[in-house]
Amino acid sequence: MKHGILRRLLPFLAAVCLTVPLLATGCTSANKEVVATCGGDPVLREEYSFLAGRLADADLSEDEIRERITPSIIEDRAILAAGADLLDGLTVDDKAVKAAVKEGIKAAKTEYGGKDAYRAALAEQSLTEHHLKRMLAVAEIQRLVTEKLFAGTELESEASFAEWLADDAHYARVERYDFQSEAEAEAFLAAVQGGGTADKVYQSHGGTKASASYCFLGLGGEELDALLFSLPADGMTLSSIISDRGVYSVYRRLSVSAEEREDMAALQGLAVRDELRSRRWESFLADYADGLTVEWR
Repeated sequence: MKHGILRRLLPFLAAVCLTVPLLATGCTSANKEVVATCGGDPVLREEYSFLAGRLADADLSEDEIRERITPSIIEDRAILAAGADLLDGLTVDDKAVKAAVKEGIKAAKTEYGGKDAYRAALAEQSLTEHHLKRMLAVAEIQRLVTEKLFAGTELESEASFAEWLADDAHYARVERYDFQSEAEAEAFLAAVQGGGTADKVYQSHGGTKASASYCFLGLGGEELDALLFSLPADGMTLSSIISDRGVYSVYRRLSVSAEEREDMAALQGLAVRDELRSRRWESFLADYADGLTVEWR
């Protein structure tokens, strides 16, 4: 393809599987066949074909394909439910949503240099224009919901997150001592409390140097966050033992200089913000996805 708008657009849409009914032209009766329902909403053949087409190289059975694409179908309906709930009954028929869809289609045709090239690009992706419009509609609803969800929070913009990240209550530089059993971790703590230095005691227990890293509030989970952010940043005080997947760990929190803080923000800031946004979005959407199933015909 000589132009890139659909090439850029389609991977994003495929990733979030944006699918929602909208009236449009360019649909054959076969594409309009209802192959399933989700929360009372029809799943058309064209939606199935597009999602299944992303798995064309996987050599899957019909049942395996259905299993793989079910989460995407559910996610799309959850987005619609969230839009209606959070944005005063917003639907795909909203004027602003339709305007965004129209602009998206117009931009695609312009980018490809005309209708023929645009239609060829759709065909290459096993995608009808009708389905593309539905995808664009849900993409716009998701954008509006996300905007509403993060408004007034530290995740609203780069500037608001930079301000949040400047507060050391929201991040910690820590060292972690790992052990294969709780008994080893308890023996380590007892030895340090008895007067030994943490690093030397750790080495005597077969460890090397404790691993140092930054931890950010909201990414470690409630238990780990509570543990780490209650520690003083003195490089001495050891935490209680916390276990995760068979590893028993003890932490200590280190001080952070202004220069280290700037380096951390420059190197990790945006990635941390994106991860926090992703987790908060997934948690938010899970409430709307709960209870939804796909009933295949």
